[in-house]
Amino acid sequence: MKFKINSTIANISLSMLIKLLAALFGIVVSVILARVLGAVDLGVYQLSISILTTFTVIGKLGLDNALLKFISFHHHNLNWDKIRGLRRNSFLITLVTSSIIVLVLNVMSEFIAINIFNEPQLSLALKIISIAVFPLVTIHLQAEMLKGIGKIKTGMFLQSAFITIVNLAIIVFLYFWTELNLSTLLASYTASNVIVFVVSLVLWKISCPIVDKGSYPNFSLKELLDASIPLMWVSSFNLILSYMDIYMIGVFLSSEAVGLYSIASKIVLMSSMILVAFNGVLSPKFSVLSSNNENKKLEFLVQSSTLVLTVISLFIYIVLIIFNKPILGLFGSEFIKSSGIFIVLATGQFFVLATGPVGSLLMMSGHVEFHKRNMIISAIINLLFNLVLIPIIGAIGAAIATVISIVTKNILAVVYVKKTLNINIYSNWGKITKGALFKNGENL
Repeated sequence: MKFKINSTIANISLSMLIKLLAALFGIVVSVILARVLGAVDLGVYQLSISILTTFTVIGKLGLDNALLKFISFHHHNLNWDKIRGLRRNSFLITLVTSSIIVLVLNVMSEFIAINIFNEPQLSLALKIISIAVFPLVTIHLQAEMLKGIGKIKTGMFLQSAFITIVNLAIIVFLYFWTELNLSTLLASYTASNVIVFVVSLVLWKISCPIVDKGSYPNFSLKELLDASIPLMWVSSFNLILSYMDIYMIGVFLSSEAVGLYSIASKIVLMSSMILVAFNGVLSPKFSVLSSNNENKKLEFLVQSSTLVLTVISLFIYIVLIIFNKPILGLFGSEFIKSSGIFIVLATGQFFVLATGPVGSLLMMSGHVEFHKRNMIISAIINLLFNLVLIPIIGAIGAAIATVISIVTKNILAVVYVKKTLNINIYSNWGKITKGALFKNGENL
C-alpha cells in the first residue's frame, strides 16, 4: 500500500520553514539590539514592545481568531459576499479601537513610565511605538484572513518573518547613516510595521482580487463581536501569561533585569514558532472538520500533530540545555548570567510543545469558554507566584512562576479535550509511527 505525502504535511513543513526564517532573522536582530543597547536600554526596549503587544491584542478585540474561523468556513462554502462583509466590518472596528489606544498611550506614557515602571526613558519609547498600533493590528487581521482563504504561507510570512526582515533591513540602513540608539531602534521597529501594513493590503489584492469586487454586503456586527470578544479574552489572558514575567520584573526589579530575562525568554520562545506554524495550518482544518462533525479525521489530525510536536520539542530541549551558555554568550558576556532562567524556561516550553495544538483545537471547535476560564486560572497562578517569588529569588522566580502556570494550563486543556471531545492526544502513536499518518493520501 502506497502512502502519499498529504497537503497538510507539506503546508506544515513550509510553515515551519517560514517560522525558522523568522527565528533566524529574529536572532540576528536580538543580537544587534543586545550588543548596541546593553542590558539596561534593552530592558526599556522590551518593556515598550511588550506594552505595544498588549495593547495590540486589545485593539484586535479577538477579531483575528474570529476572522480565521468565519472566513475558513465561508471560503469552504465559496461565500465571497460574507468574506467581503467580514473584512470591511473588522477593519472599521479596529480603526476605532486603535485610535483610542494611540490616544491613551500618548496621554498616559509619562504616568506608565514613572509611576509604574520607574523608568523615565519609557515615556518617549511609548510615544514612538504608539504609531505602530493600527498597522500591527491590521497586519494580524490580514494574515488571518489570508490563512482563512487558503493562503497559509503568505499569511504566516506576513505575520512573522516579514516584519523582522524589514526591521533588520532598516537597522542596517540606519547603521550607515546615523547612530543606533534606543530611539532610532524603536523608530525602526515602528517603520517596519508601517511598511508591512502597506504590503499586506497589496498582498490581499493579489491573493484574492474577487473579494474586493462588487458591493460590500453587511455582515452582522453583533454576530462578529459575539464571536470575537470571548476570543479577545482568551488572547488577553494568553498575553498576560506571556508578558506577566516581563511586567513584574519591570515593577519589582530593574530595566537591566528585564533586559537579561528578555533575552533568555526570547531565545526559548523561538521554539514556540513551531507550534504557531502548526496552528496556522491546522486551525482552519480544525474549524472545518469540527463544523462538519468529521470526528475521526479530527482525532487523527490532533494525535499525529501532537506526536510530531513532541519529537521536535524533545530535540530542541536537549540542544538548549546542553548549549545554553554559548547561546546566551552570542548576545554579550553579561547575558550568560541568565543561564538559570534560560534552563527553567526551556523546561516549561518543552511541556507546552509536547501537549500539541490543544489551545487551537478548543477555540476552533467551539470551546472558547473553557479556554477562557483556563487562561484566567493560569493568569492568576502566574500573578500569585510572581508576587511571591520575584521579591525573594529575583528574576528566576518569574521564570518558575511562568512555567508552573503554563504547564497547569496545558494539562487542564489536555484533560478537557479528552473529556469533551473524546480525543486522547497521546493515543495511536504506535500506529502513526508505523506509517498510518495521512493514509492513502487522504487530505485531512
